[in-house]
Amino acid sequence: MKKIFAILILIFCIFGLFAKSEPKMYVSVEEAILKEKPSFFSKSANSVFYGEEVIVLDTKGSWKKVQLTGNSSVFGWISESSLTKKKILVSESKVTASADEIALAGKGFNAEIEAEYKKQGTTNYDAVDKLEEKSVSFENSLDFMLDGKLENQAVDGEE
Repeated sequence: MKKIFAILILIFCIFGLFAKSEPKMYVSVEEAILKEKPSFFSKSANSVFYGEEVIVLDTKGSWKKVQLTGNSSVFGWISESSLTKKKILVSESKVTASADEIALAGKGFNAEIEAEYKKQGTTNYDAVDKLEEKSVSFENSLDFMLDGKLENQAVDGEE
């Protein structure tokens, strides 16, 4: 009986070593709004903050369905440009991401977009900074979509 028990424990340990774990990523923007569906126009589900670790549950195009590590009640869809595979350590005065990485992530840039802009030479981000100062409520966005007969793409979360 003890041998059978020991063999069962060994089998569970072996399966545990080879079990596929979900990939972990880190939030690379100050605050990201998780969406109910993979669409910018989808309703907000939750928020995650800079440096928080998430588990990737699913991928659709440039969207990732994530769950906050350690809190299964916080989940939703997020643009992959707001995530990084690089672990971000946050302390009172120091972070592991560079200022350029933080600025680009805040503007929604990923590595591919950044590389494309670098090829073009000088880039002025003043217009982007000015645009970031503006905000539109979800209700106003929904009214705009419905007035423009965009409800199928936006409300259903189609891309």
